[in-house]
Amino acid sequence: MDEPKWVSYFDKIWFLVFLLLTFYTVFQDYHGMNFLVVGLILNNIFDAYMGVVFSNGLKRHYYIVTIIGCFVTAFVKFQYDLVGGVISALIGAVYAIIGYIEFEDTITYTDKHDLKPLIYNAIGGCILFFVLYTYIVEDKQNIVLIIGNFLVFILGMLARFLLIRGKSASYIFFIIVDIVTILVEIQTYLIKQNNDVIVILINTFMLLVIDSKACYIWQKKAFEHKQQQQ
Repeated sequence: MDEPKWVSYFDKIWFLVFLLLTFYTVFQDYHGMNFLVVGLILNNIFDAYMGVVFSNGLKRHYYIVTIIGCFVTAFVKFQYDLVGGVISALIGAVYAIIGYIEFEDTITYTDKHDLKPLIYNAIGGCILFFVLYTYIVEDKQNIVLIIGNFLVFILGMLARFLLIRGKSASYIFFIIVDIVTILVEIQTYLIKQNNDVIVILINTFMLLVIDSKACYIWQKKAFEHKQQQQ
């Protein structure tokens, strides 16, 4: 199963844009937001690396990178939004652990696996989401963020579930997840009366690149597993 050309193109473009944006944010003070921009880039790099090391069976590295990634996210957002940093760190950690358990379990027991673990994990994660947002975030405008993150979580779990089984429909779900995530990001900055479009564009681009790479990695893993079974 060869890597699709569009994935390799994304990799090259991502590397070039990463270098340009890094230099831009280091040498240009973009209304005091350069730290946030660099932090978002670093966080996305950790996310991408996390998928690579995990797909290669490096479980210990996966846990280490997951923890580092969550700390980077929290530290960056602490500079911008204390509550948002705490919530992001907690949800990021839970989501990563759930993803790890689900991925390993499905790859190991593809033919015996059913929907129950996925449903239980999704319900548990959603409860955590609503508890955090309801009791920590008091701003009623954040209902958009609650619904948006809820959809991202559910669709993300479903997309991963389909990817692991080699279903092409998973690409559609990942696209939907990206769109919803982008809308949530935009709404976040609108609520905070912050019009830093460059931050939204960076996050959008990184999401598309990383998800496209993750699609290939996970689907290839599922394909190889099925080949071994035959």
